[in-house]
Amino acid sequence: MREFEITPERLKDRAQSFGITDSSVEDLYAIYKALNTEIKNQYLAHIIRAMEGYLRKETKNEFFRIICEPSLRASDPRPVGCAQYFHRRFFVIHFNPSIDERQLRVCLAHELGHLFLLEIVNKHLPPTGNRDVQSDMEPLSSIFGIFTMADKNDFYQNTNNSTRNHTSWDELKGDFKALNS
Repeated sequence: MREFEITPERLKDRAQSFGITDSSVEDLYAIYKALNTEIKNQYLAHIIRAMEGYLRKETKNEFFRIICEPSLRASDPRPVGCAQYFHRRFFVIHFNPSIDERQLRVCLAHELGHLFLLEIVNKHLPPTGNRDVQSDMEPLSSIFGIFTMADKNDFYQNTNNSTRNHTSWDELKGDFKALNS
């Protein structure tokens, strides 16, 4: 068993530890699993959330959204992904759900690079004689994707021994029990 796997025994233990019924914990876990399915599909959520916040200010549209949706099929001529930008309103990244997770994350990072270039770089950097963002859109989007993935990889590499991480199920439970003390 993995250290943080949620099992029926652990659900029963949580109910007893916190003085509530087993069925309450089981019901809560069933509903959580539905949400967790959505959470697991939030690839690169940190950069997406940061870009949404920034673009809400820049576009003066407090509802600006970046949407990632599995809407392409293996037979699509764009077998990995593509995006649509609805200027100053929202940005949709369409991706093929059959590609592996690593390739999917690369695809999303690249497509976010397009939005970054279109809305942020073009607006804030003064033009120079050497830079033509439009003609260099594909390689610059990939370079942005590399920056994003490197940052994410560095984050996970540096968290393996982080004091923020719990080392056991009991330690995790203890910290939450301490909230009620």
